[in-house]
Amino acid sequence: MLRITKWKNKMKLHKQLSEESLKSLNGECVSVPIDQYKRLLRAQQANEAIMKENIRLHRDLQDATHKLGLLQNHMNSMRQNTVTFILEQMDALQMQKDTEV
Repeated sequence: MLRITKWKNKMKLHKQLSEESLKSLNGECVSVPIDQYKRLLRAQQANEAIMKENIRLHRDLQDATHKLGLLQNHMNSMRQNTVTFILEQMDALQMQKDTEV
């Protein structure tokens, strides 16, 4: 006999051999054939693998977003420094032209 327990919107599969052990656990009890149990178990394992991959990909996305933010900040800083340098050079050139006259 097999047992499927629904708890907090998650399905857990338990292989049980006696009715006493079924009664000792709270939850919804359903008897299913072994082939269905195996299919459900494979589906649950695949789902868990996908959830782990999703967590990893989400973490990778957060890391990439953080790095992108750092690069954008660095680029903005470089841009500001470049504009400041160009304006200072233009002022220095203008002062040279004014003193030549």
